[in-house]
Amino acid sequence: MQMSKETQEKIKEIQAIESKYSLVSFNMALTHLVSAGINNFTDDFVEECKKQILEKEEEYKAQGLVSVMTPEFQFELLDCCVELAKHSPWTIFAYIKRHMVVNI
Repeated sequence: MQMSKETQEKIKEIQAIESKYSLVSFNMALTHLVSAGINNFTDDFVEECKKQILEKEEEYKAQGLVSVMTPEFQFELLDCCVELAKHSPWTIFAYIKRHMVVNI
């Protein structure tokens, strides 16, 4: 599958960032980026997210609108993130490399 022109440009931008720094710095930065997300995925954060999802759903209902994603689906995404956050960034990267098909 052919990558979109926009995706190709974004990949070139990331390659330029990689070229600007040492491989160690680049890899550690990617790890830190993912780790920061993992570390911030606390129980309190998840509870607050779920509360906001339900509040937004009530707002939508009051306005006669329908959300693109149901609250149940959004909760499922959060629960999946909680489980993934138990793994190291490198394990996640290895999984992505070996098991995910990315069609961009």
